[in-house]
Amino acid sequence: MTTPHVSRQLHEARGIRVFHRPGHTDWTLVAFGPRQAHFSGDRWWGVGLGRREGLDVIGIAPSSYDWYPRDAMAELLPVIRAAAKPAIVSYGFSMGGYGALKYASALGARGVLSLSGQYSIDPADGTTGDRGMTYFDPVRHRDMRITPGDYPDGALLLWDPEAKSDDNHARAIARLPGIRAVPLRLAGHATPAIFSETGRLIPVAEALIAGRHEDAVAGIRAARREAPTVLLAAAALLQAQGHARWAA
Repeated sequence: MTTPHVSRQLHEARGIRVFHRPGHTDWTLVAFGPRQAHFSGDRWWGVGLGRREGLDVIGIAPSSYDWYPRDAMAELLPVIRAAAKPAIVSYGFSMGGYGALKYASALGARGVLSLSGQYSIDPADGTTGDRGMTYFDPVRHRDMRITPGDYPDGALLLWDPEAKSDDNHARAIARLPGIRAVPLRLAGHATPAIFSETGRLIPVAEALIAGRHEDAVAGIRAARREAPTVLLAAAALLQAQGHARWAA
C-alpha cells in the first residue's frame, strides 16, 4: 500500500511558517502565499494544488501583511533549500507573487510564476496605495522593491490589466529586464484560478524548468481560455453589453 503524503511544518520565523507536502514530481513548487489568518499542517496556500496534482510543494505562509522581510527570510531560505528538490519553481499570488520574484534567485529557482505580483510596499515607489501606508515599516521594508537579480531571466508575471491595483504593480515590474509579462484579461484578482481550475500547472512549470518559455506562455494562455472563472467573467461582460445570446 502506498504511504500517503503528509504535510508538516518545517520552521517558523517572525510569524512566517514553512510547510512541506512531499509529492511525486522530480521538482519542487515553492508557493509564497498571501496573508493567511488561519493555517495548519494541512491547511495553507498551495497545499490544495499539491494534493490534487501530486506536486512536491513547499508553502510559505505569512500571518500578516509583512511582505516577506529580509530578517525572516534569511532564516527561512536555508530551510526551504534543504527540503526542496534540486529543480525549483517559485510561485506566488499577490503579496506572495512579490515573494516569488524577490527570492527566486536566492532559492536557485529555474522558473517563476508571479500571479498578480506586487512590486513594492513602500509608498514612495508609487504602486501600493493605502495598503502601503498601513503596513509599511521603514526599517524592515527599506529598499525591498523588486530589482534585477532577484529573479532568473524569463520570470513570468501574470495579471489582469483591468484590475487597477494589480496593474499599477505589474507595470512597474514589467519594465524590469528579464520579466516576461503575460496579461490575463477577465481573470481579475483571481489569477490562481487558471491553474487550480484547469490542471495545467505541471506542464507549464516543467516547460519553465526546461527553458521552454514560449511553451509555458502557450500553456498559460490555454489555461486562461479553459478556466471557468474567466469564462463566467466573459459571459457576464457579454450579458452586460447586450449580447445575451453570445453569453449563453
